[in-house]
Order: sequence, then structure tokens, then C-alpha cells
Amino acid sequence: MRLYFDTSALAKAYTSERGSTDVDDFLSRGTTVFLSDLNRVELRCMLARRLRSGEISAALEQAMWSQFLLDVSNEFFEPVAVPASAWTSATQLIDRVAPVALRTLDALHVALASTLPSVTFVTADRAQRSAAQQLGLPTVGIALD
Repeated sequence: MRLYFDTSALAKAYTSERGSTDVDDFLSRGTTVFLSDLNRVELRCMLARRLRSGEISAALEQAMWSQFLLDVSNEFFEPVAVPASAWTSATQLIDRVAPVALRTLDALHVALASTLPSVTFVTADRAQRSAAQQLGLPTVGIALD
């Protein structure tokens, strides 16, 4: 199974929250799990935001980030570049899936996933799921019910 995780779903692998068990299950079944630099930056921002808000301690934030970096260095993920064409695709996607209210990076994740052959898009974001489904991408929603 080839998987592309949006950061909203990927983050659940490094936190303990609703949907974390489902994400762990999908990660264990994935033969290829794609990771873009968007995931890396968004995950880092999410952890820093949770630290600033007091949701997690500095020690937990560091442990989560360290585990992610370890997974990257152990080549658990297959790196995928964000080609220049993904920006154009994301821009066009906004009109194609209207009235779905996609945010900038959400549109970019869906556009990037749509370039990967035989990939299942995994997200914990309703708007992304809807946009991906409208493009015909096999899609899994995590903790959306």
C-alpha cells in the first residue's frame, strides 16, 4: 500500500490523541509512505505551537520531534520532492473543488498526492478529504467521524 499522509494525520503518529491508533495501523501496513518537506515543516510548527500553548511539555515536544527525525534517518519514509508544477496544480485545484475551502498548504498536499501513482491519501482534515475525493484519489479520513 502506497500512502501519502497529510500532516494532520501524520502528526497522530507522534502524539497520543484521537486517531493515533488508526494512523499507527496504516503506517504499519504501508509498503511506501511518502514524506515531503511540507510534512516536516508543518509537523515542526505543530509541535512548537503545542509547546507554546502549554498542551505539551518541552521534554515531550523534544521526544516527539526526535522520534520523527529518527524515523526520517532510518528511511521509514520515502522522500518526495515538491515539484514546481505542484504549485500550479494546487492553484487550479482551488477552482476545481469549489466550494471546498482549502487552505494553501492543504491544497498543495492534495496536488502533490495526486501526482503520485497508486497512492492513498490519508488525512485528518475534512476539506482535504473532500478535495482529494473530488479528484478521484483513494482517501482515508482519520478521526473525522
